[in-house]
Amino acid sequence: MRTRCGERLLGMCVVLATSLLARAPASWAQEVNLALGRPISADCDLLPGWEGLTDGVKDSDEAPGCFATANSARFPKHVVVDLGGKCSVSRVVVHNSTNGNTRQITVALSLDAKNYTPLREYIFPAGKYQPLTHRFTPKTARFLRITFVDTWGTGLGGKNILYLREAEAYGKRLESPDSPGEDVWASLAGSNPRRSVPSWAATRRYLVELSRPARLMVVSDQPPEPLIGPDGWISRGLQDVKGRWTLAGVQVKFVGYDGSVSEFQKDYKASLELALPDLLIVAPSSVCGQEFTNALAQILASADEVGCSLLVCIPPPPGDPQNSTKLDQYRKIRRELLVQGAQYGAGLLDVGALLAREGDPAKLVGGKNWSVEAVKIAAGAITRLLDE
Repeated sequence: MRTRCGERLLGMCVVLATSLLARAPASWAQEVNLALGRPISADCDLLPGWEGLTDGVKDSDEAPGCFATANSARFPKHVVVDLGGKCSVSRVVVHNSTNGNTRQITVALSLDAKNYTPLREYIFPAGKYQPLTHRFTPKTARFLRITFVDTWGTGLGGKNILYLREAEAYGKRLESPDSPGEDVWASLAGSNPRRSVPSWAATRRYLVELSRPARLMVVSDQPPEPLIGPDGWISRGLQDVKGRWTLAGVQVKFVGYDGSVSEFQKDYKASLELALPDLLIVAPSSVCGQEFTNALAQILASADEVGCSLLVCIPPPPGDPQNSTKLDQYRKIRRELLVQGAQYGAGLLDVGALLAREGDPAKLVGGKNWSVEAVKIAAGAITRLLDE
């Protein structure tokens, strides 16, 4: 009798489950995590290596699976996930961390990374994992923004370090990610254009105490003129630096890449033998090849042995925004430089994110050369980064 009753109960459960699935909205079955693997940007510094906000790891409170901001007391802070193209979003899930500190957040969506529609406010418990799941009427968006309003002040490492395990956005894609028709500048508008690291303060103190000229080395696959020539934006920025470390003078060495990795590496090593730099500036073009990117990775990895500080300058998008091949190459280069910069503790200047905040950024870098205004903006940014 028990067996028959059990079979009858199981049959009723199967029928009920089948009925519920049949009545469920079609969109539930088609939902995918649109944020998985997508790039993130923040208006604050992040802990190097703690950038795992969209890597799919939802059960880790450690790097690289977990996300964490630096210990800055400035609030609010926000992080933006670029979904890569227009999407119909119907559910957002934010996974907090047992590392603590993260208290109140707000979640918002946007199509252009400028005008955001708020979705939800939420307060996480202190030091306890309790994810936020918010379902809503589908909205068309490309960017998911999470704003950190305040801190519990009782977490790991420092009271202003904010942690999240993962951010997810579920729905359907309305166009393919990073399609040629998308405005690449829109995806850069919410990014943090400058990132300093704790070593910068020590570097500036060291440079101030030098009795000799400070030695800087610039490594690039571009011609030297746009960087350290008379009208180059790096040389202009150095001229405007007001810090005391420039009083004894600044010597700039340029090491260029002309298509031969072996010759480039030979020139770089020869320059090191002549004089070790105090600051190494990596400034690739927007269309540098994979061979040069690999060579840069080796240079960044060895900088600690050389004993110099690092500054990675990410270029703006190519001047021809309709060239999908160049755009894809640029996006790949930018992602690699962001990862490498964080991995090796480099300061960061994202020129594309910097210019994206202007009224018509495409015109600033269109044609063969940057406009006078673009040079001025980039020079001012490197001045502030070296002076702050």
